[in-house]
Amino acid sequence: MKHFPYDVFLSHRIGDNAHELRDQLVACGCTVWFDQNRPLLDRQLFPLIQKAHAESRVTIAYISPGLAPSPWTVLEMLTALRSEQLFGIKCLFVYGPSDALELLRTWSLPEELGSALADPERRLEAEVTLFASRVGGLNRELLPHSSVAPLSRARCIARLRRSIDGYRRRPVETADLSLSPDLPAEITGRFAESHRLRVASAALAWMEGNEEEHDFQYQSFGLRELERHLSEASVDRTPEDVALLSALCGCLVGAGRVDARAEGMYMLKAMLSGAGRRRANRLLNWSLKREPDWSLIQLFIPEADGSGSQAWPGQLPGLEAALLLSDGAPPREALAHIGPDVRMRVDTRRQMEPEDLPLKYRLELELHWLRVLTSQVREAGEKQIKLNTFDARIGMQMIDVELLHRKLNALLAQEFETATSAELEDVLDSIVHAERDLIETSERHDGAPLTSFAEYFIDHLLPILGLGILIGRQPQEFKRLGERCCSIFSTYTRLDSQEFKTYHAFWSACLEWREAHGPGLAKHLLRRTRTHGFQAELLSLLLAPDSDLL
Repeated sequence: MKHFPYDVFLSHRIGDNAHELRDQLVACGCTVWFDQNRPLLDRQLFPLIQKAHAESRVTIAYISPGLAPSPWTVLEMLTALRSEQLFGIKCLFVYGPSDALELLRTWSLPEELGSALADPERRLEAEVTLFASRVGGLNRELLPHSSVAPLSRARCIARLRRSIDGYRRRPVETADLSLSPDLPAEITGRFAESHRLRVASAALAWMEGNEEEHDFQYQSFGLRELERHLSEASVDRTPEDVALLSALCGCLVGAGRVDARAEGMYMLKAMLSGAGRRRANRLLNWSLKREPDWSLIQLFIPEADGSGSQAWPGQLPGLEAALLLSDGAPPREALAHIGPDVRMRVDTRRQMEPEDLPLKYRLELELHWLRVLTSQVREAGEKQIKLNTFDARIGMQMIDVELLHRKLNALLAQEFETATSAELEDVLDSIVHAERDLIETSERHDGAPLTSFAEYFIDHLLPILGLGILIGRQPQEFKRLGERCCSIFSTYTRLDSQEFKTYHAFWSACLEWREAHGPGLAKHLLRRTRTHGFQAELLSLLLAPDSDLL
């Protein structure tokens, strides 16, 4: 199992030849996420794409000569690029014919993305085979989550048995005297040797299944405390002592239970002075690298300080595997001890969010969803499905029309602050086409889906139409669309007819102001708010001296 389920996330436009690149990468042994050219017609697909992108080690942007990047592909590329900035590892590459790559300069991409795609080191071109072998190495294999493989267990048992036999055969030279003035008189050399041998024998029986774990744990605790006292009293250990204790600790740190592994690490900690210090440090480092439990690791990180023959490892493969297999958020302190690729895999900030896109693409996305909803209603109407019912509105999520216009209004207000007049006119041209399609569909199919947000028309769509009259290229068309909306509402809803008179007066006032002053925002008719976008100022029309609306 690898750190990332997919080596490559293939970002492309529907209808291009990205499947050919997918086939090449798969033939080279890469795991590739590819959307099979499925059009994104359902919002429920977006979480699947988010998940697949987060589970991919690199993103390859497939560039076609005749297809500029869509908002989806821009979002996928931007997310990969920002992962690079967060974690310091390269995640974004680009593939395509040379003429398509030259077109990158002509597309109005976000500046950071345009600069990145212009980097020659990101271009694959004919180097697919070399790249596939490299990305396979970047996506590392997980260390097995269980630190006790059958083979390593058998080796531990054999090593411990050899150490016990060697310890028993060694010449007995230790007198039955206290080892140090700093220790109690009963702690003699023979006492220490017999206690080590007794615990090691119990460990062997436990490993072979002939000893109760509770009894052995109690004995190992006593030995650990003995070794700690010996280290504090600067009592030297013989090579046989070191070999026996190292074999015993090797069995403990490879155990399945975390408390047994903790005993082994505590015993190694007690040996980090005098003879055997380097060996204990190496074994402690080895065990920490394979330890999956962060609560245990953080107890011993300061002890493995690298002053022995092996430096303290900067990464912990066992912890990496545990974090990748866990559903919870990783402890913040643990992130400093795992590789940047694993940090990228477990970091929640890497998720693709439409809010990360520039305003231009966010507007395009909302219009896309509006067109999708309109198309679905139209197809249902052609199948003679009755649409102007509560169940139909819920089933087809027609309430999304209100949510989409709410977002469109807010995004337009943001765009108004920074965009040029030509850019605003382009956006309004796109809106007028989507709204015309929405209104025509509603006229043909019992007012659906427009009537599903009749009560919110005044808050969201009315200001958009007013803005189109004031600054768009087609002011008369926006006014006609508004009048057609009123006709639909008067037929299929119970709105007060007085409301329609107010709306007509608003559009007429916007058109008169434009004819008198030219394109621009008439603040007495349309006000821009920070939170809700544009708001139509209808009260000024009602209070006008010559108003016949009261």
